[in-house]
Order: sequence, then C-alpha cells, then structure tokens
Amino acid sequence: MTKLIKKTETGQAIALLVLMLVGMIGIVGVAIDGGDLFQERRSSQNAADNAALSGAQALCTGGNPVTSAFASAFANGYDNDLATNFVTVNNPPSQGAFLGNAEYVEVKITSTREPGFSQLVFSGPFQTSVYSLAHCAPAAIEPVGDYGILALNPSDKDAFKNNGNGTLKMTGGGVYVNSNHASMAMVTAGNGVIIAPDIKLVGGYTEGSPGSISPTPTTGVPALSDPLAEVQEPTNPGGTCTTVDMNSGSQTIDPGLYCSITVKGGALTMNPGVYYIKPGNMDVNKGSVSGNGVMIFMDGGQISLSGGDFNLSAPSSGSYKGMAIFMKRSSAQPIVITANASSTITGTIYGPASELVLAGSGSANPLHSQVIVSLVKVSGSAALEIAYDPDENYKLSSPALVELIN
Repeated sequence: MTKLIKKTETGQAIALLVLMLVGMIGIVGVAIDGGDLFQERRSSQNAADNAALSGAQALCTGGNPVTSAFASAFANGYDNDLATNFVTVNNPPSQGAFLGNAEYVEVKITSTREPGFSQLVFSGPFQTSVYSLAHCAPAAIEPVGDYGILALNPSDKDAFKNNGNGTLKMTGGGVYVNSNHASMAMVTAGNGVIIAPDIKLVGGYTEGSPGSISPTPTTGVPALSDPLAEVQEPTNPGGTCTTVDMNSGSQTIDPGLYCSITVKGGALTMNPGVYYIKPGNMDVNKGSVSGNGVMIFMDGGQISLSGGDFNLSAPSSGSYKGMAIFMKRSSAQPIVITANASSTITGTIYGPASELVLAGSGSANPLHSQVIVSLVKVSGSAALEIAYDPDENYKLSSPALVELIN
C-alpha cells in the first residue's frame, strides 16, 4: 500500500513539472515576442512619421503627397503587401480635428507578426497599428503690422511732432511711436493736428493749443522691434558711379550705381529697378522726377524731394517688391519731402535711423506708403494725408513649414 502511494505521487510531480515547464516557456516566449512587438511598433511608427513628413514636404513643394508618402514607407520596409503590412495614406485626413483639411497628410501602418515561442499560449498573429499626421503650412506673405507710421526711436522727446499749422491725417493704418518719453513722445505745437485710425505710444504726449491729437492716444504700449531688420540691404553694383545733375531738358536713366542725383529743372525719368546712390544725395528742388517700379537706396546720403513734382512707385515684383525708399540702416541722414498736390510716392519708406521731415502747403496726398523711420517731423500749413494700403507696400514673407503633428 505504501509503495503504491509513492508511485502516484511521483507521477503527479512529473506532470506538474511539465506544466510548469510549459508555462515558463510561454512566459519567456511572451517576453521575447513582446520585445519584438515593441520594436516593430517603434519601427512602424518611425516609418509612418517619415512617410507623413515626406507627404507634407511634397505638398509644400508642389509634389504628390500620397505618392511621396508611399515611397517613404516603402524605403523604410513597409511596402503595403497586404499580408505582412498595410499602408494607408490620406490627403486630406479622414479623421480627427483636421478632417478634410488639404494642408495635412495622414499615414496609417498596420503590421502583423507570427508569434514565436509564445504560440504555446497564443495562437494568432500579433498586430500593431500606428498613426501619424503632418502639416504643410504654406509660404505666407503678410503685411508689416497694421500701422501706417512706425517711429522707432526709443527715447527722444518729439519723436513724432507736428509743429506747423497744418493737419496730418493717416488713413488705412494707425501710428505707433516707440519713444518712452513720459510726456512728449508725440507732440502737437501751435495749430498742428494729427489724425489717425488709432495712435499707440510707449510714452506720453502733449497737445498744443489749439492743436489736437485724435483719437486720444493709447499710452504705455510695449515698444516694437524693427520689423524689417532682417531685410537685406542691396549689394553695391560696383564699378564707377554716375552723377546726374539736371537743370533743363529731359533725361532717362537706368538702375545702377550713382554718385548723386540732382534735379534743379527739366524732367528726369527713372527706368524700373534699384538705384544705389553713394556717397552723395538725391535732391529734387525743381523740375520733375518720375519712375514706376523703382527703389532708391541711399548709402550714406540724404534724400530731399523739396520742390518740383515727383511721382515714384515701388517695384511690383522681386526682392524689393513694395519698397520705394530704403536708407542705409546705419545712416541718420534725413528723408525730406515737401509735398504738393501733383506729387506722390507709392511704397514703403524705410529708414530705421533716419528722420522723416514732411512739409507742404495747400492740400496734398503725397504718400501712399507705410513709413518706418526713427523720427517724424511735420511742418507747414498743408492738409497732408498719408494713405496706407498693405498691397502697395513691402510685405514680409515666411517660407513654407513642414511639421509633425502626431
């Protein structure tokens, strides 16, 4: 009887040992296959991310986003064979917050793996599914702020001053003054009037009597940095500079390097392009100057349109589209404009270290411009109007951006 009991116990122990061995093999198999499955998920996620980014890049460069995404997935080992892996590419996405938005590309990858040792405890194939979404933010061209005049000087009193008897009226954009002077960042003296859609000052203001500022300025705003600080100055064309000195007659000139341009009579026509003036000035005090599609760059000299008629418009294409006058950034030489009813400048006037001196008599609308300078001084008795239209002025461009969303 005793021997029979021992034999039964021995059999039970062997069976239990076998079961434990199978369980241990299953656990080890699950661990090994689980590691492989984790690696597969990471690999397929990387492939999906790369494919989505390739699709978005194609969107930004005018290519086919779906074809590009599939090609990227194939290069990373996912060929959409419909057996071991399934690759889906959608542009626009078929789900989520960006459903139907053509700026986005989504990629889904599902992959299958047969179990190894773990098939002792799991009979079916392992399956992983990953998702990725990428965005092409198109290149953008945006106006330079919503102001018509920006005075950059950080601290001067009279940074924006009308000390005449006339009116300066802004339309299409407001006035922004960086000076932090407590009471005289903006000043009207005598009968001077300043009118704009809105007026924002870092510092304070003083209204002369009976002069006025309308609307009441908003004070204490943060100073703005130079929005055009990254715009490249034009390259000196090189060679020998040309001097233009006119007293009568008519003359047509081409873009290039000029020592100076002086018009004391006659009619000067400027062909389209960039006029690089160094080391002298551009002075117009009689006669007329006209030019469509021109930009005037002053490398150290001043520009004075103080008499006669001038009608200048900025380039309509190219790197300096919308830029009419560009003063060398390190130059504090002034921009002097004395307006009359038959003179106009269309395009941005940019001189971050320069003072704009604006005067006139009668009624004039001389500037269809955005003015970005250090200081602004207005004098005379004219009713002057500056009309800001973003489409007539220089705009900032940002390149297309490709980004992975998830």
